[in-house]
Amino acid sequence: MLSQLRLQNFRSYQDKTFTFGPNINLIIGPNASGKTNLLEAIFFICQGRSYRAVDSEIIKFNNEALRLAGINERDEKKEIKIYKNKKILIEKEKEIKNTKDYFFNPVVLFEPDQLTLLADRPEKRRDYLDDLIETTKDDYRIIRKKYNRTLNQRNALLKNKKINKNQIFPWDFKLSELSSLIINERINLTETINKYLKDIYKNISGKETDIEIKYLTSWPKENYASNFLNELEKTIQDDILRGYTSIGPHREDFLINLNQKKTKSIASRGEIRTIILALKLIEAEIVKINYRQKPIILLDDVFGELDQERQTNLINSLTSYQIFITLASFDNLFKNSKHKHTTIFTVPD
Repeated sequence: MLSQLRLQNFRSYQDKTFTFGPNINLIIGPNASGKTNLLEAIFFICQGRSYRAVDSEIIKFNNEALRLAGINERDEKKEIKIYKNKKILIEKEKEIKNTKDYFFNPVVLFEPDQLTLLADRPEKRRDYLDDLIETTKDDYRIIRKKYNRTLNQRNALLKNKKINKNQIFPWDFKLSELSSLIINERINLTETINKYLKDIYKNISGKETDIEIKYLTSWPKENYASNFLNELEKTIQDDILRGYTSIGPHREDFLINLNQKKTKSIASRGEIRTIILALKLIEAEIVKINYRQKPIILLDDVFGELDQERQTNLINSLTSYQIFITLASFDNLFKNSKHKHTTIFTVPD
C-alpha cells in the first residue's frame, strides 16, 4: 500500500504531496487536469518505470530533472530522480543500478488503450500473456529474450537463399527447446485464467455467462518441441522464400469466447470492457498469490460503457485492495460502496 507520494517536476506537477487512504482513492478533475499523470507517478514509484513514456519525456517542461518520493504503510521509503540522460533509483539511501532490481509494490493497471486487446493484432495478445507471466516467473524474461534472439538468428540465415539444412538445424533445435518452455507457461496461464474467469465476469456483470479464454496453439504442450522441430524441417524451403520463420510461439494467438462465440463477433462495448476488467481482477489475484502481497489497483477512466450495476459490482469486487480511480466528477455509487473509506483528491486544486 502507498501511503504518501511527493511529485516534483513530474509532468504537470511542480511540487505536490499526496497522502493516500487505504481503500478507495478518487482522483477527480476535468480532462487534461493531471489525473492520469498522478496514476503514472504512482505506477512509477512502485515499479521504477513509466507505462506511458520514456523517462526524459515526463520531466516538467523547462526543467532539468524530476523527483518522486514515496512512503508505504510500513514507513519504508523509496525515491526516484530522473535527469534528461540519467535515472537514479534510491532505496534506504542507497542507489539501485537496474530498474529490474527496484520494487516498491505490485501494481495492476487498467487504462483505456487496453480495451483494444481482443480486437488488436495477435502480437498484442501474445505480449499480454508474456508480460503477465514475467511478473510471476523470474526466469521467463530470460527465456523470452533467448527465444527472440534465436528467432532473429534463424531469420537472418533464411534471408541467405543458399542456406542449407545443416547450417540451420542448430537454430531449429534451440528454437524448439525454448518454444516448449514458452508454450508451457502460456497454456498454464490461460488454464489459471479460466479457473477464475466465469465467476469474476459474473461478479461484475451480474449475469451467468459462458466465457472462456482459449489459447490457439499448433500442438499440445506435452510434445510441442518435437512437433515444432519436425515442422521447421518440413517448412524450410517455404521459410527461405519468405525470409522469416512462419510458425512457432511468435505466430500464435488466443481468443475469448462469450457464450461459445468469438467476442469480436458478438460482444458489445460494455461486454468488452467487462471482459478486460475481469482479466484485470484475475491479474490482481495472480499477482497477490505470487508476491504474497496485494497489488495496488489503478483504474483510469474505467466506468465508460458500464451501467450502474456493473460499476457498483466492480467496486465491490475490489474491497480488499487499495485502489485509485480517475473521474471527471464525484459519483454517488461510492456512497453505496462496501469499502470502509473513500479519499477524494481534486486536480488541479
